[in-house]
Amino acid sequence: MDQGIPTANKQVLAAVIAEARHDLSSLIRNDSVKITYVHKFDDAVNLLLSVNYDLIICGVHFDDSRSLELLQRVKQIDKNRDIPFVMLRMSSNPIGEAMSGSIQLAVRELGGTDYFDLSESVVNIDQMKIHFSQVLQSLIEAQPKSLSSR
Repeated sequence: MDQGIPTANKQVLAAVIAEARHDLSSLIRNDSVKITYVHKFDDAVNLLLSVNYDLIICGVHFDDSRSLELLQRVKQIDKNRDIPFVMLRMSSNPIGEAMSGSIQLAVRELGGTDYFDLSESVVNIDQMKIHFSQVLQSLIEAQPKSLSSR
């Protein structure tokens, strides 16, 4: 292996709609992180069974809004049970505070780590994006190296 090329030692699964990929990539700026993007539920489950991830990020609208179903499935797989699971919303369609609060409650009740609304309807969107990036960075750094790189 070439010593001059840094290698990713943290694995992140990003289960998001295709349109969110660029926006999410801009929020995660870390050369030691390898992000695997999936857009379908079955692909996500297959990867979760075969790859050891350090963090899972899931968009609310993932695969026709199957995000909570994915969270439930993650928590059913023994090796993934303790992996941080962060749900996010990046849509430009506004939803009410009550709906956003309901999503956050559902994520926490199902064992998820956190929920972020990064939609354009959020008043302090730039501040929220900075906070989201900081939380992801701390979650990534807090996790031990993935089993695949041990």
